[in-house]
Amino acid sequence: TLLSARAEDDIVLAGKWQATTTLPNGNERDSTVVLTEKDGAWSGVATGQSGERAMKKLSVEGAKLVFELDLQVNGNDLVYRVDAKAEEANSLGGTWTATGTDGNEVASGDWKAAREVHPLVGKWNVAALRPEGEEMKFPIVVSEAAGNLAAVFKMGEHSLPADEVSFEDKKAIMKVQFPFDGNTYPLTITATLSKDQLD
Repeated sequence: TLLSARAEDDIVLAGKWQATTTLPNGNERDSTVVLTEKDGAWSGVATGQSGERAMKKLSVEGAKLVFELDLQVNGNDLVYRVDAKAEEANSLGGTWTATGTDGNEVASGDWKAAREVHPLVGKWNVAALRPEGEEMKFPIVVSEAAGNLAAVFKMGEHSLPADEVSFEDKKAIMKVQFPFDGNTYPLTITATLSKDQLD
């Protein structure tokens, strides 16, 4: 089960997005948008039919995204601007405009994007056996930000952040320090992703 939509202030725009621009004639152009945040500074790259282009005047405020790209269409220099807002955690919606060097708008339309979600991201209900055979049940919530995976183990009154989360060739490994009887023990969960199940 994927995470439910988060509050607007909690939506993270960093990541990889598959964007669709609807042209005035109704045709669509697909592109890939990658947004990166480091120490409060944002950068972005858009890759489409005209190649890879760095964003300029990139602004991220809460769930709102604005960026511009310099494009050349039919020999004309244009500024392509996107004004969008997160509609939920993994989708953006808004508009685009193209402006000529004289400052006049020459075209506009709808713009949308869907986040590329890591297959491990979401809430997983775990059933694990202790060495003595007793079953433990608890949820693990996995999230991703700027390409890095993180996990929180919800064990009773404890919310335990994972020390390590890795995922390769459909194999997930998560490590956490588990408190028990006044001591802390390393707990490692290793599982293979098959459809919507971790086994």
